[in-house]
Amino acid sequence: MSANTLTGQIGKLIPRRLKKEPEKGEEFYRAGQWQLVWWKFRRHKLANLGLVVLGIFYIFGLFAEFMAPYQPLHRFKYFVSKPPPPSTSATPREISACHLCMASNAAATR
Repeated sequence: MSANTLTGQIGKLIPRRLKKEPEKGEEFYRAGQWQLVWWKFRRHKLANLGLVVLGIFYIFGLFAEFMAPYQPLHRFKYFVSKPPPPSTSATPREISACHLCMASNAAATR
């Protein structure tokens, strides 16, 4: 028998490294900082929701040029002198009064 076959047979009989199974609570003490943060993050439901919302915002940001109907520097030349639309929190009476004021002002300026 050659020396090569003897060392191969001995290597099969004697394991190189004895692996010790970690005990039940020992993973916490052996975990790295990032793993500890990840475990804490996975249990926090509001943080997971925030991560999903942030991911959606990033996706919208990546495809903003595709989703936008107009170019960023596009000007509507017919609407430059128009006032902004009324607030959506206004009551219908306030909106109709605002439209009446705008109509009378437009008629007076013509």
